[in-house]
Amino acid sequence: MPIIKNILAIYPEHLEQRIFDPMPPLGLAWIAAIVREQGYNIRVIDEQVETLNVGTLANDISPSIVLIGGTSHSRFDAFARATEIKATHPPATIIYGGPHASFTAEDTLLNVPAIDIIAHGEGEYTVLDLIKWKEAGEDINGLEKIEGISYRMNNGVASTVGRRFNKELDKLPFPARDLLPIERYNMSLEYLGLPALHVITARGCPFDCSFCSASQMYNHSYAARSPKLVVDEIEALVRRYNIKGIKIFDSTFTINKNHVLSFCNELKWRGLVMPWECEIRVGSVDKPLLEQMQKAGCYYVDIGVESADQDVLDTMNKQIYLDEAEKLLGWCKQLGLRTKVFFTVGHIKETYRAGLKTIRFIRKKRKYMTLIGYNPGIRIYPGTQVEAYARHNNILPDGFRWSKPYENRDNLRIYLAVNNIPLLLQPQMGIRELKKLRHRYILSRITSPYFLLSKLMTLLRHKEIKKYFGLGLRGLFMKK
Repeated sequence: MPIIKNILAIYPEHLEQRIFDPMPPLGLAWIAAIVREQGYNIRVIDEQVETLNVGTLANDISPSIVLIGGTSHSRFDAFARATEIKATHPPATIIYGGPHASFTAEDTLLNVPAIDIIAHGEGEYTVLDLIKWKEAGEDINGLEKIEGISYRMNNGVASTVGRRFNKELDKLPFPARDLLPIERYNMSLEYLGLPALHVITARGCPFDCSFCSASQMYNHSYAARSPKLVVDEIEALVRRYNIKGIKIFDSTFTINKNHVLSFCNELKWRGLVMPWECEIRVGSVDKPLLEQMQKAGCYYVDIGVESADQDVLDTMNKQIYLDEAEKLLGWCKQLGLRTKVFFTVGHIKETYRAGLKTIRFIRKKRKYMTLIGYNPGIRIYPGTQVEAYARHNNILPDGFRWSKPYENRDNLRIYLAVNNIPLLLQPQMGIRELKKLRHRYILSRITSPYFLLSKLMTLLRHKEIKKYFGLGLRGLFMKK
């Protein structure tokens, strides 16, 4: 039987990720933790913060299995790493996982020969099964017994039955952050500047927004970790890395009210009240819950409102109501909670007039929002309703495949940083309309005294004038 001596895990970087502060890839770190717990040697490389020649590394350590993660943005980087490793160390079995891999398995396997197996959904137990399969001699017929994978067979692609969603998250060890160079991430809390790391208290999302694949990724399910265990993890992070704050990275932290209250009570009981940020969902919180969160250290919440047109919200299946969003913003303002509020335009069947309603809403409610995330244009991601709609209506370019080289300069025309993801462009909402809406949004901001004053105070407080001046110059001279 083959002996598994080394396993290599790689998280590839893409240019767009350099714009934002890098975060440790907890998905890979969780897989690494359970693999190590079973006695295997695993090394994790995060290219966001490390620069290594992975081909040379694979040649040096001779990994039996290589795990590659990543996103749709970094897919070509993932393919390149797989190709480099297979060229220098052919015996390695290369497994590609994550959201992008899960929804593009057949396309990827048929067009990227260096990738051997796709792992769908959650990867911890799938990877363990594949390690045992490798140890047993790599019998191709043995793969059909492993849940949640796709692989090449008989000049085509075979897929096994999907692995059931893991609802027993407390059985997992903590993510193996010690296998990552944590000191290189420089994560900090916005506005406070305190050193921080992120944690996940629950997985999954029961909602089904048209532009997001999270619900599909977790089979429309949701499972929470024990608040006691989560706070155990936070306590360990405080001791080991001397962090002063936490970023909660759940899809929506407030889906389960009891989970939130138990988490808050656990923090207070242990005397671990420190600043933390989370994403909350319109309609899932009330003022008393926000008050309890604030008492436990919550100072900043992310809210996805997306649109100020109820018909657009209904079409994207957001399952929220605009009046609820207004109430939530009002409660946050009353309590002094900072808010980061997200808006997007260009959704399925959205019109230019509906986009203008969103801009007017932002201007009207500006004083209730600390930071606004406004994105013109809906990116088409695999596994989403938007992708299905785009394919059905022939919106994707002719011959488009996720595995084939692709560049969309339309992204640059509306100042989106990445250009390897297609945009949802419709007859009533094309590039012309998206650019006009972006310009209207910018105009509404620079003519708002409240915005100008608040931005000036922020820049002075954080000494970021030089940074924003540089970004402004770059924007002026950007090619149209």
